[in-house]
Amino acid sequence: MTANLLADQHARLNVLSKEMCESFVVGGLEPLKAEKLTHLLHEKEYQEFLEISRGYVNSMAFLDQEQMVQLLNQTYGLLADSLNVEMKILKRKLNTMEADAKQAGTPAHDKAINHYASLERNKKHVMIISSEYRIAATLKLQPFLDDPKHDATEAYKAVLGEGKK
Repeated sequence: MTANLLADQHARLNVLSKEMCESFVVGGLEPLKAEKLTHLLHEKEYQEFLEISRGYVNSMAFLDQEQMVQLLNQTYGLLADSLNVEMKILKRKLNTMEADAKQAGTPAHDKAINHYASLERNKKHVMIISSEYRIAATLKLQPFLDDPKHDATEAYKAVLGEGKK
């Protein structure tokens, strides 16, 4: 069940990431850089893809920023979900290894523990960025463009109030 869920999430990550790539190309990204992004997708290096994409979103002026924030919000959310599923799968494997006296303490067991710790670190990093984009997705860009001294505190508090209901 969880393997199917992970495959489904990876497929959805691919779709959103390809949509992001297409937006970059339309926005004027060099073909060589677009190929590197596509290569990262084929290698399922989603976290690295998103880190590079964040850089492009912040530096490319001719992108629809609100659309890109929405895409990054959805993609980081999916990445966090897929990391959760990966961690569940690995935790089951670790529990099985620890229950078997022959496998506990082996190099394979140590490798699995280290991989789990790595996934945990990555998940924390992704969750922080996902939270940033979740907040950014709720706030509209136009008021900031119209008034350089715009304070979105009230709008953000309204969004927080809606989330508590």
